[in-house]
Amino acid sequence: MAERVKILNLGFSPDNAVNSLLSNEISSSQFEIIGRPRGRELPEEETCELVKDASIILVDPSGPRLTKTVLEAATNLKFIQFGSVGYDQIDLDAATELGIPIANNPGWAATGVAELAILHILAILRYSNPSFQNKERFQNAKELRGKHLEY
Repeated sequence: MAERVKILNLGFSPDNAVNSLLSNEISSSQFEIIGRPRGRELPEEETCELVKDASIILVDPSGPRLTKTVLEAATNLKFIQFGSVGYDQIDLDAATELGIPIANNPGWAATGVAELAILHILAILRYSNPSFQNKERFQNAKELRGKHLEY
């Protein structure tokens, strides 16, 4: 029987949620979720200890930085999954040098970001007068009619 893949969860998702998602696709006998202490920042030394046996690391902006020192301590590491759009927590040069593949989640919050951008455009357009308490703001308000947005 093959050894279970050790997946270190350094992200914000609870270990049981990660386990449940993976169990839908892979037999739980094939992997083991290794959790991290919650509610505090992990110092680099403690992160090095956590990563040493991991085959896969799940990390996101809430997790610890995966510095060169941390990546070098991860002697069994085969893959890193970053749970957001960028690679903010990972030393990409070190990962490349060590031959560790990394994936992110392109488009992860694209809809929410687009909606927030539109919200800000509308707020700036409608309330460009810095005095939001001014009763005359509605008389001077700009409208969207006849305008278009290009990118």
